[in-house]
Amino acid sequence: MIENPRNYKIESVELNWVKIATPIDSFGNKVYEMQIVVSKEQADVLKANYFNVKEKDGKFVIGLKRNAFKRDGTDNGKVRAVDADLKPMEDTKVIGNGSIGNVIVWQYPYSNSARSGVGNSLTAVQVTKLEKYESNNGVDFAAVATAEAPVEPKQETADLF
Repeated sequence: MIENPRNYKIESVELNWVKIATPIDSFGNKVYEMQIVVSKEQADVLKANYFNVKEKDGKFVIGLKRNAFKRDGTDNGKVRAVDADLKPMEDTKVIGNGSIGNVIVWQYPYSNSARSGVGNSLTAVQVTKLEKYESNNGVDFAAVATAEAPVEPKQETADLF
């Protein structure tokens, strides 16, 4: 187990399900989260460095999270996001599945009455190859005129055969 907190950088990973624009609700906690897909070689190294690597459909996957709030209720800060040129990404909602990048994770030892181990908190992401997320692939609803009065459903009866 590590003795001191540290930043751990993971390079050249596939980025999926990136939700770092605004925190989402995860079992009663507000969190930022994303999933990374790593190679078999990376998976072996990351397992040895306290990451929970799961094999899914022949891919090696790690779920990363960052609590939006600290235990005392104060803001924990957003996940920092930059592009390949280290320019801040203002709109992280465009990071689509299959983007490639690097991530930094804050690792820290913990111990309480129930257990001890190493915690991981997503700190930053650098998108080196953006696969732009486009909502609904261009398919969406069109505006429709509204009826002046609500339409009552017709109730019709039919003879049973």
